[in-house]
Amino acid sequence: MNGSTTQAQPPQWSAHASEELYKVKNWGAGFFDVASNGELEVSLRDAATGAPTPVSLASISRRLKAMKIGMPFILRFPDLLARRIEDLHHSFHAAIADHDYGGRYRGVFPIKVNQKQEVIEEIVRFGAPYNYGLEVGSKCELLAALGTIEDFEAHVICNGYKDESYIDLALLAMKTGVDITLVLEMPSELEIILQRAEVIGVSPRLGVRVRLSMKGSGYWGTTSGDTGLFGLNVPQLLNVVDKLKAQGKLGYLKMLHFHQGSQLCELDGIRQAAREAARVYVELHGEGAALEYLNLGGGLAVDYEGTNSNSNGSKDYDLPDYCGALVETVKEVADAAGVPHPNLITESGRGIAAYYSALVFNILDVSEFKIPKISDPFPDYFHPRISEMLEATGRIGSDESIHDHLLSQLLMWRSELQELFSLGELSIRELSTSEQIYREGMTALGAAGHEQAIEARPPIDFLYGNFSVFQSLPDHWALQQIFPVMPIHRLDEFPSRVGIIADLTCDCDGQIKSYVQNEAGSSSLPIHESIAGEDYIFGIFLVGAYQETLGDMHNLFGDTNAVSVEVLDGEVSLELRTEGDTAQEVLGYLDYEHQKLIQNVIRLGTEAELRGDFVAGERERFVGKFADALAGYTYLHSATE
Repeated sequence: MNGSTTQAQPPQWSAHASEELYKVKNWGAGFFDVASNGELEVSLRDAATGAPTPVSLASISRRLKAMKIGMPFILRFPDLLARRIEDLHHSFHAAIADHDYGGRYRGVFPIKVNQKQEVIEEIVRFGAPYNYGLEVGSKCELLAALGTIEDFEAHVICNGYKDESYIDLALLAMKTGVDITLVLEMPSELEIILQRAEVIGVSPRLGVRVRLSMKGSGYWGTTSGDTGLFGLNVPQLLNVVDKLKAQGKLGYLKMLHFHQGSQLCELDGIRQAAREAARVYVELHGEGAALEYLNLGGGLAVDYEGTNSNSNGSKDYDLPDYCGALVETVKEVADAAGVPHPNLITESGRGIAAYYSALVFNILDVSEFKIPKISDPFPDYFHPRISEMLEATGRIGSDESIHDHLLSQLLMWRSELQELFSLGELSIRELSTSEQIYREGMTALGAAGHEQAIEARPPIDFLYGNFSVFQSLPDHWALQQIFPVMPIHRLDEFPSRVGIIADLTCDCDGQIKSYVQNEAGSSSLPIHESIAGEDYIFGIFLVGAYQETLGDMHNLFGDTNAVSVEVLDGEVSLELRTEGDTAQEVLGYLDYEHQKLIQNVIRLGTEAELRGDFVAGERERFVGKFADALAGYTYLHSATE
């Protein structure tokens, strides 16, 4: 990585200051920390002893580099997945005990959140003590669930639109002992299920998804309420009840289900939706339905921003709050109606899987905004305000009580000088010198711990990262979702510069446009000055939900390497679980034939040789380079690799 030498380390800065700057404690949920040596750590339990063990992400990167596993790569932390499953169930069990609730809790994981086989297998394994089940939304996801599930006490909930083959597969699975519930998404599905159940000879367990009037909060709030796409409205719901009752099959109906949306950021809205659903439940109970389960859907949010607020990328509650609100609300409604407390199910996916994965990538190059050094003494024609700015910056650090005043002065003087330049009363060299003084003053205030100065610095660098936003961070590109992004090393150094991270794609959208810095987010990120010949490595966190399976191959960048990180008997174990796509594999997805490509390149080389454009041996080198590139990773190698 090219760049200039770093400046002297400001004595006021520390690893703890970086931890606060990048809001690690806020979004890290206790899983991530900054060590005193300036390296970001993840806390993993030892699989043998259970002891918490800090693991440096930078040390993992160094080991993988030595193993010839190239960046970018996904780091998966199975222990974090296990702990999120444990926390979910322990919090619900605690809420049930605290509220003297008569029903039990069972969770299911929506496969759509991360369909990778490794992930689903680990969810089944870690969820076994809690009879943790799976939710599927398609026939293909049902195939994945049936090929993985081992626990007959765990629910497999079948959502989504269904044809006969989907229904037949689910009903036959019921006969094997798998706890299958077929949830009606459309009124027409009822007749098909009843007909196929009679042919197959099984009594189906039915659920019905109700479309509530209460909308969800946050970005996905419009997917629920009266205009929501999925589920039955109240007249349709009662029509299903009447049809089952007329056929003497109302006993098949075991579950009422609703889904308010993903990433629900407001607890009050969650509580209101649960109240409405519980009212529907008790009314159906009064209609004679043999309901046993109230499925409260998904929506458990992740605090990507670390603001503990009701913004789209955060949430105004913690896990115990969430579980307690649901249990308390359903209990109140059921008790008021004199109905037994239903067993509760949730379909939390994002809140379980997000922490499981982090994307790690290196910076390939930096485009730095350089300002000429200040000449001393100033030329006579320089505006006197510039001398005042320089004198003021010299007082930074001498007395912290004047820092707010100095910041206000720098901002005011900069604005004044820019206005003078626009009026033709200031030369471009004077403007350049004033910008240099302003920037150095803001950097000095930031090094002294002045947060407003850190946030007010304008972006000056473009960092070109070895990754694809479209492949690895689709929700950021498509939905402007904020993800925590930060360097994973050098965090004991003051980040004296500010930059924007761009990816490898030739696209203006191929950049990270928002960063976790304050409650409003930020359009740039504090970064360190580059060091020639050294890797600068970043992590993007909370990417375990949706990001691995929603990405596309813009500019034909494929899947990344994926490495599982565990601790056993004090030793960190790294296992390459998924090898990143080669160029040949990516081209194959798009129907390019390997042999045809090779043959055309041989033809090009042969013709160049016949024309005399290739000297002896160049055709073979050209064809060899092409073959090597086909077999290689779609991402780039840094200069130090």
